[in-house]
Amino acid sequence: MGSDVPEAPCLKSSGEGKTPVREESARDLFGVPEHPTAIVFLDVDGVLHSVEAHPEAFLGHQQLLLLKRILEATGARIVLSTTWRRDPAHLQQVLDALDGVGIERPIGATPDLWRAGRASEISAWLAANASLVAGQWVSLDDLPLEEELPSQHVVTLDGLLGLTAEKVSEAIAKLSARESNS
Repeated sequence: MGSDVPEAPCLKSSGEGKTPVREESARDLFGVPEHPTAIVFLDVDGVLHSVEAHPEAFLGHQQLLLLKRILEATGARIVLSTTWRRDPAHLQQVLDALDGVGIERPIGATPDLWRAGRASEISAWLAANASLVAGQWVSLDDLPLEEELPSQHVVTLDGLLGLTAEKVSEAIAKLSARESNS
């Protein structure tokens, strides 16, 4: 990639199989796709496990396999939008869980805009990384983001259930739809 790649918060490989969160330029991003790709903005609580889950039930295997189905069906890559991205130990849990089911490492994480909210963080990442996005993207979240993001890009989950087969179908349909406006 050339010098026109925008600066953005991202994940960078440590070279030891572990991936800490670091502020780096997008050209140093671990796993930068060679071509623009579909993106899944991934929350964790209420998506990969119930919001009421006990710690030993975090990052449910069934939900991880459902996420993998979305990624395999669409060729999408993950950008972490979860608050888990802010804590190195929690982030490592997510990365290890993804690795455990054969999901590629995320290509990045949304910036931490603190009080701006998740939708603003997603919008900021999209603006800073437009060259990485093929136009198709979805947010998998238990927060209702439809009022702040275009509804064709939002899959709102029941936080008590997490990711379900029905929501997988919705995400695949939205990622597969021809883009008329992003």
